[in-house]
Amino acid sequence: MSGIRNSSNAQTVQIMTIDGGTEAFVTLCTLDIPFRAMTLRGDILAASDDVNETHIVNWRTQEYAVLWGSDEPSEHNFQVK
Repeated sequence: MSGIRNSSNAQTVQIMTIDGGTEAFVTLCTLDIPFRAMTLRGDILAASDDVNETHIVNWRTQEYAVLWGSDEPSEHNFQVK
């Protein structure tokens, strides 16, 4: 995974693999996400603004969910919309 900030301060993330025959990097998917990529596990990428919003993306299917925190301070209070 590589990440690059673009001019609108979003991040372009490339999911890559290595071609066994040429040993070159091959891009599997490119995602433009508004926040910093936090973790990648299998097909799932999580990106967050580190404060109140987290995006969970399946990069193969392009399905996603957004988690928003509440207005009350808590480390464990999220709602799914």
